[in-house]
Amino acid sequence: MKTVRAKARLTLVTVAAWASLGGPEPVRAQEVPAVLGGVAGLLGGFAVTTGLFVAEARAGRFVYSVEDITTWRWEYLPVPAGVVFGAWAGAYDGELLKRLTLGGGIGLSGGAALGWVAGGALWEGEEGKWAGAVIGGALGLLIGGAVGGVTYDAAEDPVANGTTLGFKDRRFH
Repeated sequence: MKTVRAKARLTLVTVAAWASLGGPEPVRAQEVPAVLGGVAGLLGGFAVTTGLFVAEARAGRFVYSVEDITTWRWEYLPVPAGVVFGAWAGAYDGELLKRLTLGGGIGLSGGAALGWVAGGALWEGEEGKWAGAVIGGALGLLIGGAVGGVTYDAAEDPVANGTTLGFKDRRFH
């Protein structure tokens, strides 16, 4: 408990010192989508990692102890990969990030629904259905995000390709 209080005090002192030195700099327009992309990638990475763990459990390879979780495993790779890719997509093009997120969300929902049905057909009991939904949702997230990214064309978006949107009022011409 003492270490928690000490860390809280240190955090408060750090924030107060930072604020007294002028506080944060204004956020550039490109940084917000990059942060949102990183958060979306983090959540997507956790969903895919969960799907991988559930698929391995259905195959008979279980997590037995805390040591199994705290040691490095290849199944953790989607989390940092999702953060990096999401932040890159957000910094590169906000519209691309929207397409990736929309495609991933649709894929997650559809994959979970199909997985629920497939899991119920493949495995006995209720756990088969939810395992199928988790695995299908993770797979659908990857497929939907990939389809959303591949079908995006920045040339079709007049703002993304550098063309400014302008309107002329012909009455004043």
